[in-house]
Amino acid sequence: MNVSLQTKLLVLILTLLSSVILLLSGTFAYFESKETEKEVGQLALQVATTVSLIPGIREAFHTEDPAKIIQPMTIQMKEQVGAEFIVVGNKDSIRYSHTQQEKIGKRMVGGDNDRALINGEYYTSKAVGSMGPSLRGKAPIFDDNGKIIGLVSVGFLEEDIHTLFIHKLRTYGSSRFSYWWQEPWGRSFWRKISAAIHTGWSRRKLRLCTGSGMPSSFP
Repeated sequence: MNVSLQTKLLVLILTLLSSVILLLSGTFAYFESKETEKEVGQLALQVATTVSLIPGIREAFHTEDPAKIIQPMTIQMKEQVGAEFIVVGNKDSIRYSHTQQEKIGKRMVGGDNDRALINGEYYTSKAVGSMGPSLRGKAPIFDDNGKIIGLVSVGFLEEDIHTLFIHKLRTYGSSRFSYWWQEPWGRSFWRKISAAIHTGWSRRKLRLCTGSGMPSSFP
């Protein structure tokens, strides 16, 4: 079967175009994934820092039942920021608050508290906790004398971060497609591709019909 030069060039152009689009899409997706994770991590750290500085949280540590005061406050803030959990723990990593009430009074899970409790650092970390893999923001809690008395851990589940990332990709992809289609050069490009395909098919049909002795047009 003979293939015309125009068809070969069209296939080559479409192949190259598809390869470039796939390469650019993959590169964009990679960096967008990292950027989404960075944004969520920054939010988690900002919330953790804010909670650690609330006077009512710090004062509750000196009461007989800190959880009674801290739990209602963190539940409300969790709903406001959309976090999966906001956990406040003492210097021994014993929870004073948690999304799941029954876990209050038990030790925090993940093994990533030392930097806050020992070094007084503010940071983000990834760990597998009692609710699954999550990205957390950690902040130490200091008393009036500058002594570390506990910490705050604000977390977003990795599966929720992935869902956010996919949503951003779809939104961006839809907006880019609309932009390309609305722009004159975009419509012109696709018209040329369509015209080239139509022309190539018409010429091939003509050759087939001529070679077989059939008329080149059909009723």
